[in-house]
Amino acid sequence: MHTIISSESLKYNHVILRDQSLEFIVVEAKDYFLDVRGLMKIEKITGMSLVQIRSKDGVTNLWFGRHIFVSSQ
Repeated sequence: MHTIISSESLKYNHVILRDQSLEFIVVEAKDYFLDVRGLMKIEKITGMSLVQIRSKDGVTNLWFGRHIFVSSQ
């Protein structure tokens, strides 16, 4: 996540929606800029795609997501 430059430390959450077989990493950054090559590298390493960018009051949330296999136990 070194590609996302921020004036403050980054925050992130890992979210799994088992009933929908989806997994997300949500990165929160303030005053950021994006390097497209870096985002592609994140996608390659995590196997997740950038699915959404939300911004409000200078705070941006970058959502990376993918489908996961959930085994029934």
